Amino acid sequence: MTLATPVPHANDTPTLDRIWFTRCPVPTASGIAYKLGWLDEEFAGDGLPVSTLQEARQLGHHHYDHQLPGLFREGGNVPALAARAAGSPSRLIGLTWIEEWQTILVRPDSNIRSAADLRGKRLALPAWGDSRPGSIARAMSLHGYKGALASARPAPGRCATGGGGAARPGRGHHAAIGAATPVVRP
Repeated sequence: MTLATPVPHANDTPTLDRIWFTRCPVPTASGIAYKLGWLDEEFAGDGLPVSTLQEARQLGHHHYDHQLPGLFREGGNVPALAARAAGSPSRLIGLTWIEEWQTILVRPDSNIRSAADLRGKRLALPAWGDSRPGSIARAMSLHGYKGALASARPAPGRCATGGGGAARPGRGHHAAIGAATPVVRP
């Protein structure tokens, strides 16, 4: 969870008039607490309404840039790290880990049954976003392909690109990463 904090200027005392939160599109503790009214109850005594960026689309970019005072975010670490690296005044409050799995979907008639069968194939990727944070889905897809292709060890006596001969020294099974070509489909 990260917290966006206002950066005070000399002689300025930041005033908070609303609590904002955002989350990834999966069940989260903050999302459940919001739906049950617990966040409203908690901050009502301070006169602070609670709102979610998911209901204020015009402010959605703050999910990525963390520049909205009073914002807290519960979700994956990539947007938080990118925001902090870009100079956001975010503060890391805590990290959680959720076991997950990734999948690559193929057509039933493709004859692709394992990661090794991806060798030499074209892989679709989400398009580039309008900004670096808007391209997180693309980065996550590339990372998923990297993991899948790295798990596709070449058969003994064959290089990872599918040709004959031994794999090149120092490249090992990671040579499979370059064996599939990601492509963008609208």
